[in-house]
Amino acid sequence: MLPPTAAQLFDTEPDVDWTVRILGPLEIVHRDGTHLNGPKVRELATLLAMHPCGVPSTELKRMLGKTEESGMSTRISELRKLLGHGDTVAGRTHLPANRSARGYYLEGVRVDSIRLARCLDQARQSDGQDKVNWLVGALELVRGQIGIGELTSFKWAGHLMTTLEASIVEAGVELAGLAAEQDNWTIVDWAANQVRLANPYEQRVIPLQIDARRALGDEVGIRRLHDEALDDVDEFEPDVQAAFHTALARQAR
Repeated sequence: MLPPTAAQLFDTEPDVDWTVRILGPLEIVHRDGTHLNGPKVRELATLLAMHPCGVPSTELKRMLGKTEESGMSTRISELRKLLGHGDTVAGRTHLPANRSARGYYLEGVRVDSIRLARCLDQARQSDGQDKVNWLVGALELVRGQIGIGELTSFKWAGHLMTTLEASIVEAGVELAGLAAEQDNWTIVDWAANQVRLANPYEQRVIPLQIDARRALGDEVGIRRLHDEALDDVDEFEPDVQAAFHTALARQAR
């Protein structure tokens, strides 16, 4: 479901060949639809993309758990080749040679988490409808649960993914609250859905989502929300349980 308000995203990033998406299942995709495969190179590409200032070779080996220089060089070469669609020389456009002061880094590769951070930064500096729009722009990027699947095997990614998840949840809670003040219940419901998509165990937005579906006349949706939420949590928090009890009692009349 698309959000009802278009985000004011002033996209100054140039067109890129590759995009790393971590706000959901990990995807590294070329603009022609090709996906970067192979767990080792995907981890390396994700790490370098998420650290745009560069990673020195010693730090890179530590974060990836590598001890042999030859093994790291092989992995770097393999990634260059894949980024260049089989051409290692072309791949250097995206993964230049190591610079001692900066280390390894990726050029011309977009990362959805960096875009998320920019949207949230703009939201913090805005108010009114502009704030709402920037928060919508941030939450639009969420494709699934944060920090699961392949990403859980990356030891270096744990704290970062936890921080991203918390940022998304807080943004969604804020957006739902702002939209509720405006009686914009469609955005409230959408924001709550995005929060629960990122973290199915988060319950703070559920009472607002109940209010939204009641205001929208979606009584069946309240029952569906109840059943879906119970699939993810063993029991509801007291305020959530009370909100559901009231809503379901009204529905039974």
